[in-house]
Amino acid sequence: MAMINAVSKLTWRAFERHYSLTTYEQLISKLDSTIPVYPDWIKGIACALGSAGLAFLYSGDMIAFIVTIICSLIGYFGRTLSVRFGCNEYVGIASGGFAAMVSAYGFYSHIEQDSLVYVLVCCTLFMIPGVPLINSVIDTINNHILSGITRAIRTILIVGSMTLGMAMALYFSPMPAFSFVDIKPHVLSIEQIIGSFTAAASFAVLFNAPVRLLVSIGIGGVLCVFTRNLLAVEFGFSIPGATFVGAAVMSVIYVKVSTWLRTSSTIIIVPSAIALMPGILYYRFLFDILHINALSESGLLHMVQKRCNRHPHYCKYCGWCSNSKCTGSKIFKSPKRA
Repeated sequence: MAMINAVSKLTWRAFERHYSLTTYEQLISKLDSTIPVYPDWIKGIACALGSAGLAFLYSGDMIAFIVTIICSLIGYFGRTLSVRFGCNEYVGIASGGFAAMVSAYGFYSHIEQDSLVYVLVCCTLFMIPGVPLINSVIDTINNHILSGITRAIRTILIVGSMTLGMAMALYFSPMPAFSFVDIKPHVLSIEQIIGSFTAAASFAVLFNAPVRLLVSIGIGGVLCVFTRNLLAVEFGFSIPGATFVGAAVMSVIYVKVSTWLRTSSTIIIVPSAIALMPGILYYRFLFDILHINALSESGLLHMVQKRCNRHPHYCKYCGWCSNSKCTGSKIFKSPKRA
């Protein structure tokens, strides 16, 4: 993001001052040594705030917000230390996921607070490759097939490594999966605005977005998340449909805003869309696949035949229905407190 912003600013300056091609080439060659990069400790704090903002967005309280910051910091620096010790990048991601989830489960087990379940869901979300996922789709749509496939494979490897680290941490825990945790919006609240702004602006730091654009990126996150939640809650849109409209509305507006800010539209649009958390359902899907042994064949077949529909007051066993005698109680383990 920093390189894109620097090239964009240089292009605007070259256009205004009528630089020659030779001067432009010389200035382009010097960009690598002049681009500011955030230090690791600032990126760690930003990752922690972004994950905590998502916990707030998904109906967590202030205690969940604070605990998510702590666990995400542990996970971030666990990943950073693994890479500095010469470990493979994906081993580092698995190590970070393991460290974050161990600390999160420690808090969840010893503090009697129901909202801490959102810490388990959100403490590793800073590692979800939302930007590579978005870029892989953009490249594929624009017929850059090889680049799109490469980024998609990298996304799969990152999410798989993160999920493996989390699964290792929870292998001996009484909680088999996160299927019972509802992250869909059911009401509109000020916490959603705070959470989406914090998540978008904080995760933008991870990609070296310029400081002057962080507020604009945070507002873009609020815009797309609020549009999605408004359509889903008030007008009954499906989550995919509402997400599409929210991202589209924000993108159209920010294409124009980028000209006022004199920067590339990519720099403010892509980080703003991160607040929608593209990829979170993919990682939850992989996590459930790792725990598929919690289902019996007959139980799975019975639940499919029953076709339990999603209900706002979802079942704590299957996560789909509102029946207190749901057969999911015989299939999934109920979340226990230590």
